[in-house]
Amino acid sequence: MIKMKNVTMAYDGVNPALDEINLQVDRGEFVFLVGPSGSGKSTLIKLLIRELVPTKGEIFIAGHDVVHMKTKKVHLLRRNVGCVFQDFKLLPNKTAYENVAFALEVIGKPEHAIKVQAPEVLKLVGLNGKFDRYPGELSGGEQQRVSLARAFVNRPPLLLADEPTGNLDPNISLEIMSLLDRINKTGTTVLMATHDREMVNNVRKRVVALEHGKLIRDQARGVYGYED
Repeated sequence: MIKMKNVTMAYDGVNPALDEINLQVDRGEFVFLVGPSGSGKSTLIKLLIRELVPTKGEIFIAGHDVVHMKTKKVHLLRRNVGCVFQDFKLLPNKTAYENVAFALEVIGKPEHAIKVQAPEVLKLVGLNGKFDRYPGELSGGEQQRVSLARAFVNRPPLLLADEPTGNLDPNISLEIMSLLDRINKTGTTVLMATHDREMVNNVRKRVVALEHGKLIRDQARGVYGYED
């Protein structure tokens, strides 16, 4: 699903934020991406959605060459990659239903399909009865559930989560992790960047660790391994 070969990203052309990264994530895996602040986690995720182009190296997602992809094709890549962020990135003037429906509208889904898929995925993340609430009327955990629903509504083969529990209390974080695990079990590959030591240590999925832009550890059933 993801293949990165000798990937380096230097914003200033000199000091690499990522340095010679080699990483492969197979279809259906769940992988935690860990490391101290500034280790390169967010940069790696931005490269995978082609928000950034690496200074050098190769990146493939589901066999597609991301680095040499024409700009007009990038939107097709992003249709197949769901993204969840720490700050939710919801549209404040749209309801929970409208935020999720909008993700389908922009890819041209017909209205009758949207009316089926949007409520279905909102129910999946536990928001039945709150379809008409605006983000400002929802708790942080509920807003992240909407964000998850929006990322998953098109059933992408890959879901990237950048610190999705960073602003949430521990109990809500566990609920979001449970939802991500459920999404993974449907066949979606999940790569989750996180600082949540307890979650990583308890769940025991594959762990990929970055430090100073270098990949220093790749462990099956790994642990967090840092003292923040």
